Amino acid sequence: MNCLEFRKAAGADPQHLEASALEHARDCPACARYLAETRELDVRIAHALSVKAPAAGGTTAPNVVKLMPRAIPARRRAFALAASVLLAVGVGTAGWLLFPRPTLADEVVAHMQEEPDSWNSHTPVDAAALQAAVTSNGARFTTSLGRMMYAQSCLFRGHHVPHLVLETGAAPVTLLLLPHESVSARTNFAEGGYEGVLLPVGKGSVAVLTHGAPLPEELADRIAKSIEWTK
Repeated sequence: MNCLEFRKAAGADPQHLEASALEHARDCPACARYLAETRELDVRIAHALSVKAPAAGGTTAPNVVKLMPRAIPARRRAFALAASVLLAVGVGTAGWLLFPRPTLADEVVAHMQEEPDSWNSHTPVDAAALQAAVTSNGARFTTSLGRMMYAQSCLFRGHHVPHLVLETGAAPVTLLLLPHESVSARTNFAEGGYEGVLLPVGKGSVAVLTHGAPLPEELADRIAKSIEWTK
């Protein structure tokens, strides 16, 4: 089980996870924290929903005339129930803001973890394979970046996108071209031994990552400037 699969399972039912998910949480500190936070939020929402409305009726002080009509207690119960629901919604909204579900960067890293062998290729990709992975998925390079050592068309968030590995003088660099994923600004991330950046490219974006090595900022910018969308 990878991080994305774990977080989907934890988000759906954090209190009843399968053995494989619990094993993943033991081995992944980031997901263990996510599980603890999600369970805490789950408990808060359950507590908010369990708030009981005041009971109808009640005692009346001696010699005091009841001026409120009988409909008022029922109205109070309705207000109390509404307040409970609003409290639960408020807690839930705060939870989504404080503990967001997997981000684009999270899902990029999870995808990398599903294809660990992509880093290990020592044979350059031929032109036909590169074209099949890039051009057929609505992208092209305006300048040559160097030798591509891996090129696949991968399913990501419901779309087939180019997944490439570029040979550099220091360490291989992975490119995930994302024509359907818009980002408003440069976003750096580091997770699970990966260091990367999401860069806006027209209507879409590109994810550039290294594994166990620093990512040259200049290279990431040059990659982003060389990409065009054809669809």
